[in-house]
Amino acid sequence: MYEADVKGGRPSIAPEKLMRAMVLQILYSVRSERQLVENFLVPLCFGGATTNTRKAPLNMGSTAVLVDFDNCRNDRLERAMGRGNPSLADYSAVFDEIIGGVVAALRTPGARSEFSFRFYGGWFESISGDPTDLHNMVVQCIARHPRHLSGQRLNFEVAYAPLFRGEMRFEATLRTEAWKQPEGKINDLATCVRAAGMPRCQAVQTLNCWIRGKCPEYGCPGRLRDVASRRGQKVVDTLVVADAVIAGVSGLYDKIVILSADEDLLPGLLFQNNRKCTMALARLNHSSSVGRYDMMLKSDGVEIYDI
Repeated sequence: MYEADVKGGRPSIAPEKLMRAMVLQILYSVRSERQLVENFLVPLCFGGATTNTRKAPLNMGSTAVLVDFDNCRNDRLERAMGRGNPSLADYSAVFDEIIGGVVAALRTPGARSEFSFRFYGGWFESISGDPTDLHNMVVQCIARHPRHLSGQRLNFEVAYAPLFRGEMRFEATLRTEAWKQPEGKINDLATCVRAAGMPRCQAVQTLNCWIRGKCPEYGCPGRLRDVASRRGQKVVDTLVVADAVIAGVSGLYDKIVILSADEDLLPGLLFQNNRKCTMALARLNHSSSVGRYDMMLKSDGVEIYDI
């Protein structure tokens, strides 16, 4: 079975025999058709490009939690965002509330499960391509959080790409766009009034000037896009829905959870024909005890958790 390694004097396995041994090891190691699919066929089909799709041991339940992070806030973070200076501690409080709430609501007493959290959001600026502040906060929250909670195993991942296509990285997921210009004869210039001896934020000055009707004035450094702009996530909602559908038919998870109060994501829970697991909706600090589509979701077998 071995061929001598002339240089080192060590036994080595011929390539064709090594391949045969690997195949036999795979066949001997699987105990069921499900195991064969999970441990061998799925990695083969997806070309090893999967991201964190490792199946939990057979005696452990597996839950995928798809978190629309920008849609998850608590009172502390809302106040900090109102001040314009949310800190790592503010985001960590929300992060910990998400993890603790999901595990407490979904775990089965006396049983061990694996919870795989994927975080979705506008992680990259459209112009510079740089990671956003929110991205950096989430990465730090993941780094500091324990990997076990209440006897449950935790996995964390930032969703840069589709769940089963790790090489398809999405960039420019957070875009800054100018609003439609107001009616009337204006140009792209806006005026800012600088208080003598008192440095102020140029954006605030510019907005104040527009409100008072003093614009436009030629030569002002402020521009309309600085006054009226919006930052929107692109691709993110579609990515969540696509991952929910694909994960639901993969057979790799016992339960798929979408954590968001955004109704745009609900179609990801309603593809019932070929699903191989339980689908669930979780909402953090939901403002209403009953959602508009709760009855429809429940009638379709979707579980709902308010955490």
